[in-house]
Amino acid sequence: MVARYGPPLALGALAAWMVLREQYWVGAVVGCAALAAWQFGDPKPRPAPIAPDPRDAYARAVLGVGPNATAAEIKAAFRAKMATAHPDRGGAHDAAAKLVAARDRLLHRR
Repeated sequence: MVARYGPPLALGALAAWMVLREQYWVGAVVGCAALAAWQFGDPKPRPAPIAPDPRDAYARAVLGVGPNATAAEIKAAFRAKMATAHPDRGGAHDAAAKLVAARDRLLHRR
């Protein structure tokens, strides 16, 4: 809070002091600087952009879907890949587990 209001108030007090000492031009310039510091100084902090999670990128690569894939597209890709990777159809258990984990990750199932 001090960073927001400290400099403009200090410059305003200096401008008032200059006007009281009959240095009007200096007071006017410092007063304008005080107004500028009040208006433009220390803006509200913006939230940091959310970085994409690398685990989501890996899950998308496993299923072969793009970053803007809908839930229906994710489910369709899962079914298509699971048709060949399922252990009952000659696939490996590890491959099926990766597909299930990727689907659950992208559909936010816990």
